[in-house]
Amino acid sequence: MVVCEERIHAVFAMSEGRGAKGIRPHNSVNAASILFAIVIEELDELTSAVADGGRLMALASAALNRTIMLRLELGAKGYDSFLLNQVRRVVEAHRLELARDIHDHMGNGVSLAMRHVEIVGIRAGDDPAVRAAMTALQETMRQMSEMTSELRRHSGEGSLRTALVAFTESMQLQEPKISVQVNGFQAWASEEVLNQVFLIVREALRNSIAHARAKTVDVRIDIAPHDISAVVNDDGIGLVEKTIPRRNGLNSMSERAELLMGRLTICPQLPRGTRVSFWAPIGAERDLAEAASM
Repeated sequence: MVVCEERIHAVFAMSEGRGAKGIRPHNSVNAASILFAIVIEELDELTSAVADGGRLMALASAALNRTIMLRLELGAKGYDSFLLNQVRRVVEAHRLELARDIHDHMGNGVSLAMRHVEIVGIRAGDDPAVRAAMTALQETMRQMSEMTSELRRHSGEGSLRTALVAFTESMQLQEPKISVQVNGFQAWASEEVLNQVFLIVREALRNSIAHARAKTVDVRIDIAPHDISAVVNDDGIGLVEKTIPRRNGLNSMSERAELLMGRLTICPQLPRGTRVSFWAPIGAERDLAEAASM
């Protein structure tokens, strides 16, 4: 009773859908507890009359527990993605509304003021005060234009996903099939952090492509106001020492994680495959971490 690799996406997507319907993780935990109790009771009855029933019961319980825990983990991650993307949509809507207000209201007011100054200038001739006023208004208009452009610049997926998809497409691979999901709002992280995360994930993808003999590789990046995390899962041959000769690449990933005051872990998955996980603080949390390390 193991959640097979092909169903991971389905379970994850279902969890996001539950979040949209208001079903929260603790509801899934309660349901899982009830299911576990019912199944264990049935298993106990079935194995009690069988030779070596205790061993069978232990194996079945462990398999059931592993399956339920994996589903709960995916459910919690799906709910996290739902919340991050809900927040992102709200923030983006607010930024677009602010950009419209600056353009429509403040821009209109400044344009009207510039027109009045032009009229005064025509009447007053070459007046230094009028020229200074016009220059100040033109500079204000330029700054407002830059502000509205910046507010509209950030998209839902952003440059991080675009860069990773471009990298995978440049490889022109039939296998593995690679999926990239970026949740949250990229403006919460600095360009430095996003660039380092891109390089870490790209190296993890290279290792999976070159050594894992995987059929699928899943990339998931969550950007929150206080931290950023990335997970690269493949269903390849697993973490075997001789299959990872690129020591420099792995060292580079670890060093980049340390530069961001973060942590990197590489571990095998069950029943097969490898998981590369990265986490780092951003914003105020990173400032606090840097101060504590001094």
